[in-house]
Amino acid sequence: MPRTIPFVARALVTTLAVALVACSSNAATDAPDAKTEVAVDTAQEWTQGYSATLTFHGGPADPTGKGATLQLDRDLTSGASTVFAFGSTHLQWPAISLSMTDNVYEINGKQTTLEFHLGLGLLVGSGSGPGGGPPEVHTPAVGTYPFSCKPPLLRVVYKGFQYKSTCPDLNGEIQVTQWSKTAGGRMVGTFSGTLHVYLANTSHQDDCSTADTVKRGEIADTAITCPVAKPWTVDVQGHFGFTLPPPDGGAG
Repeated sequence: MPRTIPFVARALVTTLAVALVACSSNAATDAPDAKTEVAVDTAQEWTQGYSATLTFHGGPADPTGKGATLQLDRDLTSGASTVFAFGSTHLQWPAISLSMTDNVYEINGKQTTLEFHLGLGLLVGSGSGPGGGPPEVHTPAVGTYPFSCKPPLLRVVYKGFQYKSTCPDLNGEIQVTQWSKTAGGRMVGTFSGTLHVYLANTSHQDDCSTADTVKRGEIADTAITCPVAKPWTVDVQGHFGFTLPPPDGGAG
């Protein structure tokens, strides 16, 4: 596990140099793999893991009502085969997606149950987008991605409730400073912002829906899944460094 260094004062990116490395001689069918070299203090960067500071406000996770903070420093090396979903399984080729879901059972020597999820969504799209436009891609390169109703996204599940970055009007961002779509490549970045408690509902599948009416008994309002009546939140701040594992479905 790397030495823990206060996150707020970090300046992760000082110089960016982007090099495109072709994955195939047929550039028309196989897009190049963009890799970015970033000047980072190596003590701050995980080979396979993440650090996150979580401060809960309201609800069962904050019994005193004064804020409750948890610190996660997670080395995922031994669990890489189970925590990452990477590749094109269930997707139309050549689409590639990436997510990390970590189940935590002990924090500071105390037994608990917490799930931390970072979903980068589609790294490479397939087919065509709406109106015949380019395919939808969520995290196509290095960059800063503000919280929105789509990936990249964060989710925390704790004390029986989940909190998500996809609720409307949340402040926060996920910054990707190194990007890759191939096994052995590096995906590195930071995250910070506020997640809102989220009440999952099987009839509301699209967090980007702005409808405020109930049609045919189906909930179509994010105010139901992101309830104003429960303004429970968690402030998140941290960084991640992943070495991409062998892909599922033959991607990469």
